This record gives sequence, structure tokens and C-alpha cells, in this order.
Amino acid sequence: MINSITEPVPPLRQDIEAFVIEVEQEEMVALRDPLGIARDMLVFHPSAYEIMRLFNGDVTVQDVLKLIAESTGDHIQPEHLLKMIRELDAHKFLLSPGFIQAFREEVERFQNQRVRTAFLAGDAYPEQMEECRKFIAEFFAGAGETRASFAATGIVAPHIDLRVGGKVYVPAFNSIKHGEFDTVIVLGTSHYSDEDFFILCEKDFETPLGTVQADRRLIQRIREKAYPDLTRSEFAHRNEHSIEFPVLFLKYLFGLESPPIVPVLCTSLQDAIDEERSPGEFPEFQSFTRAVRESLDELGRKPVFIISVDWSHIGKKFGDMTPAADMLDRVRKSDLNQLEAVARCDAEAFHALVVKNRNRTRIDGYSCLQAYFEIAHPRRGEILQYEQWHEIERESAVTFASLAFR
Repeated sequence: MINSITEPVPPLRQDIEAFVIEVEQEEMVALRDPLGIARDMLVFHPSAYEIMRLFNGDVTVQDVLKLIAESTGDHIQPEHLLKMIRELDAHKFLLSPGFIQAFREEVERFQNQRVRTAFLAGDAYPEQMEECRKFIAEFFAGAGETRASFAATGIVAPHIDLRVGGKVYVPAFNSIKHGEFDTVIVLGTSHYSDEDFFILCEKDFETPLGTVQADRRLIQRIREKAYPDLTRSEFAHRNEHSIEFPVLFLKYLFGLESPPIVPVLCTSLQDAIDEERSPGEFPEFQSFTRAVRESLDELGRKPVFIISVDWSHIGKKFGDMTPAADMLDRVRKSDLNQLEAVARCDAEAFHALVVKNRNRTRIDGYSCLQAYFEIAHPRRGEILQYEQWHEIERESAVTFASLAFR
């Protein structure tokens, strides 16, 4: 328990999500742990949140009390501040020995599991089988039979909250519903780790509709040809929705006939953008994409690719000074220019467009798409649907789309 007012307070974890909610007609700040080490949210008055943002690992309780007194004239009792610190620590929101131990235990537990559990079941979608099947079926009923004009061997689908963009998933998945393939390579945006260019997972994936098997033979062959550390950061898959959501749609579509999957998380490749370099100039990128191509050929696999990405992230929630409402029309034009380059399967043009504005709109699909182009060499694409989700109350927006390739 943290009792000292003269020793540095453990820092507030940098990955903790903070967002404004309304409680009894008053704005409050809610804190949530995206890693899920702590499942409960904590809610604080905005003034308390401003105080805890001072916890950087160097300041003590005495330091904070002095800063408050100097800036506001308020004199807070040390015990009141210690109570807040203890609550944060108990919920593992501070980078303290308690959190580090809990994190290590979670990593070990995940590593020992053969099956990756459905982390977001009961939250982003129903956890009971029939309720979940009905939930997904409503998206397909609402979107009808919209699909590409050809049998797709690769699709782009969003990973945005299903309750927001579920209908945009449908045209993409309809485009592979009658395809002939024996493995599915899912390239999803990595939101929780940037340690490696690519992060493989060898676990089966659980869904409320049943378990989808991992293509372990193909995964092992890729590891042998690329580098064994491809699963070093496997824990990043534990609560990653960019893989979980498309796997749920696969299981809904194919049921007992669901083909095995190769789940791959792709990190940002921001260096390629900042340095104006082709992704192929990076040895890790080249090694992985070559290993996938060669492994597919050697094992005689017929793959379909799912690229699980959203598009632009704009507005105050994402660090812009301008509210999203003032940017939506301009971003739509920029997005469609980029998506048209992607649909032409012109990786160089897409790269040039992203580099031109240093990915100012924070497209999270750049690395996944560049990897797909390098592995599969698609010849033709089709934009199926494009949407913008405007969070008016947070003055922010996310854009997303579905596409198909052959």
C-alpha cells in the first residue's frame, strides 16, 4: 500500500484511456484499462484527473500538494490525495510493482493457453451463441447481398465497433462467401504493441459461435522462413479487436466449415512514412512477406486475405485542434483518393499519398495494406462502401470502408 508522502508516486500508465462522460448532468472523466488487466472503469471529477496527470514517476505527494496550493490556493489533506492514489493503484492504473506483477501473470497465463478467448464477447457483441448469431444476422439482413462483382481473394473490412459500422463489414464478407480457399490470412492493425513489424499468433480463436482453428502448419513454416520472434509479442493478440471481429464474421459465414486462420498483427511502419522509404527497404518487412509467399507456395495453400483496418482518425479525441465537423468534407476527399489508389492495387501511389501529408489523418491500415500488396500482388480492386462515424459530443470522427480484390 502506498503511504509515503515523500517518495515518488508511481506514474499513471500512458496507455490508460480517459474520456468524458456525463454523471447526473455533470461532466466527469472515466478511466479505462485497454489491456483489461483491470476490467472496472474508474470515474473522477476533472480536477482530480488533472492532478493524477502530474504523476510522472518523479513527483511526491508533497510536491503535488505544493503545486496545487501554488496554482489554486487550495490546501488538500495528504490523506485525501493518498486515497486517490491507492484507488488508482488497486485498479492497476499506475505503473507500480503491483501492476507489473499482474501484467506478468497475465502474459504467462495467455502464453499457456492453446485457445485465445473471445475477449470482447459480452461487451462489443453478445456472448451467448443464439444472441450473437442474431446480432450478426441483422447486419447481413440490413445490407442485403451487396458484394464485389467478382469472387474476391482478398478483402478490406473495418474493425470499428460493430454497433457503429456493422453493415460496412457485410459487402466485404459477402464477396468471399462463395470463394474457394483453404486458409485465411488476417492482417489486422496492432493497437496494443509496436515492438515488432509483425506479430503472429499460434492459438485457436474462440467465438460465441464456436472455435476457429489456427493454421499451425502454415504458421510454423512462416516462422521458420522469417524469424522465430514473430510470436515474441503474442500477448498483443489477447484483447485485440482487429483480429477478433473478422474471425467472428468468418465463423458466422462458414460455421463448421470455417477454414483455419493465420492471425497477424501489423504495426504502424511510421518510419517508412517519415523517412519517405518504401516498406520493402526494411529487412523485417521483406523477410516476413517473402516467408508468407514462399510458405503458401510450398504447402500448396489457396488463401483468402482479410485486411482488418479502419481509415482516418480525426478531431480532438485524436489530437487535432480542429473539431472533426470542420474536417469531414476535406477528409472524405482525401480518403477517397487513397482508397482509389488502393482499389487500383497501386501500392506506390498509395504510399506517395500517405507520405505526402505524413499520414496526418492517422490512417491505421497503411502497414496491413502494404504487406498484403507485397504478399498477394492483387491485380484489381473494388471500393464497396465508405462511411464516416462522427462522434459529435467528442468532436471527433473515424472513417472506414470495405473493398474487395482479385
